[in-house]
Formats: sequence, structure tokens, C-alpha cells
Amino acid sequence: MCYFCIHHFSPNQFNLSNFTHNNFNVIIFDENFTEKHIQELLNLHPYQILIPLSSSQNIPYYFKYHLYSHLSLPLKSKEIIDLFQDILSLYRCMSAKKISFISNKHILLLNIDDIHSLHYQNRKLYVTTTDEVYQVNGNLKTYKFLCNNNNFRFIRRNLIINQHFKHNKL
Repeated sequence: MCYFCIHHFSPNQFNLSNFTHNNFNVIIFDENFTEKHIQELLNLHPYQILIPLSSSQNIPYYFKYHLYSHLSLPLKSKEIIDLFQDILSLYRCMSAKKISFISNKHILLLNIDDIHSLHYQNRKLYVTTTDEVYQVNGNLKTYKFLCNNNNFRFIRRNLIINQHFKHNKL
């Protein structure tokens, strides 16, 4: 059984029915993919690793969609090996109930059970854990999958809480 899949598609091959694997997808796509394609992929499965394959060093929507990495053309074997080693490490962590967040060009890897809440305020997303509050990129819609697969619950449109923790103030 495949626990995670790696896909490569060009825009003319794009069809949402090709993306049926729900667990862990790595999608490498050509630079000609439109933002509409990326939005459709993220709406279908919000937690995917997206990697553009491009001859350009500047991907205009790189930070907007929290793309994981970038592969430059022409491809270099060391760059590919390093990227896939990172992806395998991330997969191992995700299978251990961990979740990653992007914060100021850093990747935070947190245990799902340590997260108390996610709160969106003033166009910023905050993740509260037992020890700290982190400001991260994104919005609550990106992390709504936590409500389906874990013990999280939408309280308001700007707040998701982990029901395992006692919350004094909502």
C-alpha cells in the first residue's frame, strides 16, 4: 500500500480526479500551472506538499500558497536527493501526529496533541501551545482538516480549539 504518493503534472495533464490519494501527496508541477490549478488542489486536499519545477528563480505565488520548495531547471541530482530526504523526514514526522507551520521562513514542527488552539486575528494566524504562542503564515481554513481527523473544533470563525484542553477564556 502506498502511504504517500509523488505526482508530476503539467497544466495540460491537470485533472482533479488524478488526485485521489488523501494521506500524503507530493505534487511537483510545471511553472505554467495557474493559481487556479493550485487553489483547486488545495481545496481538494489542503495539506499537500507543492513543489514548482521552474527555470525561473522567482515564483510569484510561492509564499501566497506556502509552497514547500522549488526545483530549478536544469535539475541537479544533489538538489533532488536533498529535497526528497527532507520530504521523507517530514512524512515520518507527520505520521507521528505532527503538523508543520511556516513562520518567517522557518518551519515549525509541532505535536498535534500539544496545540491548544489556532486563532486568527488582524490577518494573522496564531498557534497556542502549552509553552508558547507562535505567529504563523496562513489562515484557519488551511487547518480545518484538524477538526475532521483529530479532537479539534471550530468555536467561532476565527478560533479552532483542541477539546483535550480545558479552555478558561474563549
